[in-house]
Amino acid sequence: LCLELFFVKMPHPCRTLFLGTDEFSVVCLRALYERSKQAGSGISSVEVVTLPRKKQDAKQASAVLQYSRDNNIKRHTWPPLASEILGRFDTAAVVSFGALLPEYFLDLFPLPPVNVHPSLLPRWRGAAPLAHTILAGDQRTGVTLLQVSKHKFDAGPILMQEAMEVRQGCNVAELSDDLAH
Repeated sequence: LCLELFFVKMPHPCRTLFLGTDEFSVVCLRALYERSKQAGSGISSVEVVTLPRKKQDAKQASAVLQYSRDNNIKRHTWPPLASEILGRFDTAAVVSFGALLPEYFLDLFPLPPVNVHPSLLPRWRGAAPLAHTILAGDQRTGVTLLQVSKHKFDAGPILMQEAMEVRQGCNVAELSDDLAH
């Protein structure tokens, strides 16, 4: 929801490069992709960047890769060439991507790339925020939309946050699903 609200506030429809891998990412990608089909949505197009598959996962596509294949969304492999990006996109949306984006890459976009993080930053900055939320017994969590930092994970200026209660006894998959919807 935070990501969709962000794009609605844009002065013109954005050509968006989406970087993500997991099921949480797919929910965000699906929302952006569906909105890109609607006039006045703030999103004119969406393309996807996925990480290369690890050898142990070579037979199974990431959730984002599979969704982009199923919906014929143009895909790029990480790291894309600057020539594939420069001038073709207004911004990037990063959700559970799993790689630090280098400064040269972030500078390819006229508008600062944004990141969706499944916690109320600054709490649980970095990897595995959902597991940390559950292990710490947090009763409240949420989603943070922030500008991507050039030098650290989850350290850019916070643009929006949406809070929610953590369901008693939920696991990581259930919490991820709650936050994604």
